[in-house]
Amino acid sequence: MSSWFKALMFTAGVFLALYSGAKAQDTFDPDKITQIVNIYEAVVQYPVASWITSENITEQFEAHRKQNGPMFLIEFIPKGEKFETWTKMLAIRGYYLPEKSLSLELMANSTLDPYLKVCGEQNLTADILSSSEEEITLLLICADSPKGDPKIGYGPGVGEVLLKTIRRYKNTYIEVYHEWRGRKFDLNDLNTWPVSKETLREMVRRFNTSIALSPSRHPPRP
Repeated sequence: MSSWFKALMFTAGVFLALYSGAKAQDTFDPDKITQIVNIYEAVVQYPVASWITSENITEQFEAHRKQNGPMFLIEFIPKGEKFETWTKMLAIRGYYLPEKSLSLELMANSTLDPYLKVCGEQNLTADILSSSEEEITLLLICADSPKGDPKIGYGPGVGEVLLKTIRRYKNTYIEVYHEWRGRKFDLNDLNTWPVSKETLREMVRRFNTSIALSPSRHPPRP
């Protein structure tokens, strides 16, 4: 993996804290809900967002969908929030690149680059949670975004936690990610982050168990 990630690794104490417990027990079972979206050559199965608390999921989010040629994006935020000032987001992004062969490592690095510019290296830490030829899952922590754009909810005093998995099926590249945004925080103090340790641990579990790619019945024509 890139030297950037090696330079921004979590301290062991923070990283291991995310794995100190099992699946959260609750009356609502998110594993019973299967969500899918067709993106180019792949059918993407993905988990429910962290803020969903009942099976009436469509009543609990706002959605935005966009497709521009070889790029597809669908975003979900809590009901009543605005896309300029959201506090939580679950999104699925797809790229159809039949004439290119990109490594997942390159795509992971492309995720990191804009955060380095917006947050600054002193406010940023990252780790690869899992990695293979077909999948990379990363966790990126931006304690403050002093060079971020206030028009889209960033800027001095705003921090973010990003959980993202990058996967590939044939010529289709898929990113599933969950973000939590709030006031700037201490990188080394989980109690100050905009997402709790328990919620983050649960979403890592859902990403590991609920995300899958399968062949589309209506792939793009060559």
